[in-house]
Amino acid sequence: MTQAVLWTRSFCMLTLSHLLGALGYASMLLLPLYLSFLGGSRAEIGLIMSSANLAGLATRPFVGWSLDRFGRRSSLIFGSVLTALALASVYFIEQIDYTAYSVRILFGIGEGFLFTGYFAFAADMIPQSRRTEGLALFGVAGLVPLLVNPIADVSGFKGSGLQPFLVSVSILILASGLVIAFMPKEQSSAHHEDENSTQTPNAENEITTPKTEMTHTQDIKGTSSTMRYLLAPQLHPMWWSTIAFAGAVAILMTFASVVSSARGMTYPTAVWFTYVAGAVMVRLFGAKLPEKLGPAKLVAPSLALYGLALIIYALSNQIYGMLLAGVLAGISHGYCFPVLTSLVVSAVDEGYRGRALAMFTGLWGGSAVILAPLAGQIADRWSDEKMLMVFGCALLLTALYALPSRFHYSDKI
Repeated sequence: MTQAVLWTRSFCMLTLSHLLGALGYASMLLLPLYLSFLGGSRAEIGLIMSSANLAGLATRPFVGWSLDRFGRRSSLIFGSVLTALALASVYFIEQIDYTAYSVRILFGIGEGFLFTGYFAFAADMIPQSRRTEGLALFGVAGLVPLLVNPIADVSGFKGSGLQPFLVSVSILILASGLVIAFMPKEQSSAHHEDENSTQTPNAENEITTPKTEMTHTQDIKGTSSTMRYLLAPQLHPMWWSTIAFAGAVAILMTFASVVSSARGMTYPTAVWFTYVAGAVMVRLFGAKLPEKLGPAKLVAPSLALYGLALIIYALSNQIYGMLLAGVLAGISHGYCFPVLTSLVVSAVDEGYRGRALAMFTGLWGGSAVILAPLAGQIADRWSDEKMLMVFGCALLLTALYALPSRFHYSDKI
């Protein structure tokens, strides 16, 4: 029995581009520290950071249309240019004013293209029989760049020094676009697998996507018909789980370093080292587990684990507790994101894939738009501890909703 090939030349180059491109969102986690240095409150930091998600959410329909109309390659190059411009524009942020919001809005539009485009392109290339595994491994390239935060911290980039550091990252973002531009064209892995693989999928656990009939794809017309398709009942558990998980990730990524700094930690970004370690560990050594168990079985445990991580972070005044919270949150992220992505991709026809992933990534932005400022308001009014506790407990309750029986990913819409 021949296993379908995953690491083709094009897929390797896409992964390299993803690694470079992800430095944009990863390094932006240093911006809250810079804004705090400029005197921003928790609420102001939450609003500024969430403005990127608001912009990305507003332009997501265009992103999905662009991916399906102009292609993944052109959309990714365009997104790389916008993201690089946004990072370079950090040079102009000297105080808490409209400039910070403008930079984040531009960044949010660029990241909308990158976030959606990378995973849509990857889903096209990854063999169907290795979809969850492939997305998990591909996602490693999006998590490793988080190490830029503790590296910058240890290297002495603090306070005003964060500004030139963020500006310099724009060069690497442009490089990610160049990698995409020179990436060779090849037949999709799914098509190649259909012709050459002798695998027989496990009917219970394997996620498969039947080939889309051209006549059906041509029936995709207008925003209203697209939304009716994407709001089908089969997708509801995936969307709600995405909203809950994305909101928790946004809160931790916005406030973790700021909270650690307020507690007097020497290296407040150290949590991202253990976060990456946990996520990469499960993706490298447990990437096949979702296919063996059934992807839907891992959603609820992942949500509960992230909720537990937020609670531990809330209760920890020592670095060791925060590092433990980082490991647990990373393990949760390591499974939850690729599993939800795979479930969404497998539930929709190929003609809707770009728009479905635009919806998926748009919900990430939408959650951050609402929850990050709300979390900032709670922290300002009560405390960081209570804010993290509230959202940690809320995520534990959400995990009760995300039971495997609710996911019908094999029922093609």
